[in-house]
Amino acid sequence: MPAVLHYHPTMSPSISQKRRRKILFRFLASFIASLVAILLAEFAVRQAGLGYPILYEPDEFCGSRLRADTAGWWMREGHAYVRINSLGLRGEETARQKPKDVFRIAVVGDSFMEALQVDLKNTFCKRLERFLNEQATDGKVYEVLNFGVSGYGATQQLLTLRHHVLPFSPDAVLLAFFPGNDIRNNLRQLELDQSRPYFVRDGESYRLDRSFLNSTAYVTASSNYESVKSAIVNRSNLLQILMHTKQTWGNERLSVIDPNDANAATSALRDSVADSLYAYGLFKKKSEREAWATTEWALSQIANEARLQAIPFFMLTVSTPAQLWPSAKLRDMVFRAESIEEPFYAEQRLESLCRDLNVDFLPLASRLQTHVDKSGEWLHGFSNSGIGFGHWNPTGHRLAAEIAGTWLKTKLHALPEKK
Repeated sequence: MPAVLHYHPTMSPSISQKRRRKILFRFLASFIASLVAILLAEFAVRQAGLGYPILYEPDEFCGSRLRADTAGWWMREGHAYVRINSLGLRGEETARQKPKDVFRIAVVGDSFMEALQVDLKNTFCKRLERFLNEQATDGKVYEVLNFGVSGYGATQQLLTLRHHVLPFSPDAVLLAFFPGNDIRNNLRQLELDQSRPYFVRDGESYRLDRSFLNSTAYVTASSNYESVKSAIVNRSNLLQILMHTKQTWGNERLSVIDPNDANAATSALRDSVADSLYAYGLFKKKSEREAWATTEWALSQIANEARLQAIPFFMLTVSTPAQLWPSAKLRDMVFRAESIEEPFYAEQRLESLCRDLNVDFLPLASRLQTHVDKSGEWLHGFSNSGIGFGHWNPTGHRLAAEIAGTWLKTKLHALPEKK
């Protein structure tokens, strides 16, 4: 007779509970191990100074601006820790209301003034502030506020003055103009960016086109989802790296040009010059002349609005990499190859405009070239993006601030005392 198996109701639940506890323990162990690994990775990338923070946010006036209360490492060109204060400016915290004993200078410009590529202490604005205070003999305390934002042309610089600069009650405004793209930025046909404002011709004058507020790019950037995503990403360097890797995966990597390779340097310089021939007086399209006309109109409006507010207004030109290449022979060869007769055409044209507007103008770019021809120093570029190309390096910022500071000090001392 076959044996009879008797079922004990307590046997299976006991085995099942042990198995569940074992599975739960393994899950918790894996979770804790993963969490520790993530925390260690986060700590490691922070210690190494790695990250790609989201530094910009939508702005109803200019299309975009720096994101307030944001900080992180900038690695795309140069390597610097960047902090944006609670007022949306690169720099330390400051009060919107100007203290009585401070002479406040607002600097308006694009990425050269924003200067994400270098540490704060090495930026043009901070160096200018230190220079003026070190040279001060009248007991004044100078404060230089940085209103520079990447991609801003004269249109956004005018709107920045109206909506962001004037509330700070500046005692003077300095505009740093980069001919390489500050002209193109002002015309939709050339800039091809629907998420920014433009001034468009309306008879003999211009009107502000704010249709960007309805563009897909602007509406998306203004959504709650993007706001929350940015806040989360900016709190994790590891997440920033993962997102950057995902966004750039499969994209062609730009090679870093060796400045000692004459053929490669010449080719790269020619490409950089060819992208903005209108800055050197060569026009291939009617739209490029229109971009210049719009730019000059916007600059004249900046001068007029500053004058109406009784604020002294000054202007200087930022150099292009080709203008400051230390080898004059190679530099001249590049300009001849592109049929450029006057490398400082934009600077001379802007100086003429400022003369008509009765605005003090510093031809900084040509003065920097004079220095480079004597010293042979590299003022543009970084080892991770190409020496001689791109933005000013710390040496470029230092020299530009010294030249501008010496010039500006004289201009400021000549100003009548405020009652």
